[in-house]
Amino acid sequence: TAMAAKALPFSILVLAAFYSAAAMGLSTVIFKRLGITGIAAIPPLERWEMPKIVLYAYLVSLALKYFGGEDTIIGIVGLNVVLLCMLFCWIQGIAVLWWLPHRWPVIRPVRWLILIFGLVLPLFQTAIIFAGLFDLAMSYRRRHNYN
Repeated sequence: TAMAAKALPFSILVLAAFYSAAAMGLSTVIFKRLGITGIAAIPPLERWEMPKIVLYAYLVSLALKYFGGEDTIIGIVGLNVVLLCMLFCWIQGIAVLWWLPHRWPVIRPVRWLILIFGLVLPLFQTAIIFAGLFDLAMSYRRRHNYN
């Protein structure tokens, strides 16, 4: 469709990031089996935090998308940056979801269910994105004993 064609740059970028993460994960396993140590580990998910500029880029890209028009270069750039920022906010929201059991332990059993729903149901995706946006804007985890 036309929307998929407009989002092609975002799709290529996400695919490249996925391949990089897969290669990093696979090489970490191989290096551990070979006894090679000292490789920097990826921090736990609950400690992941996107830079604050993601929030500002999201707001600017929303303006570009809506005021630039659908079929203009500015509108297409805005669409791709919006999609990228939404992905970053979704990841931030998942990090918040993984951090929440430190504050409210009752959430621990349902966070996998929320994650699965967040992959397939738009309502849960939106809620996770808003949680990530809220954490970016208000630094919620930092204010409530992030570490």
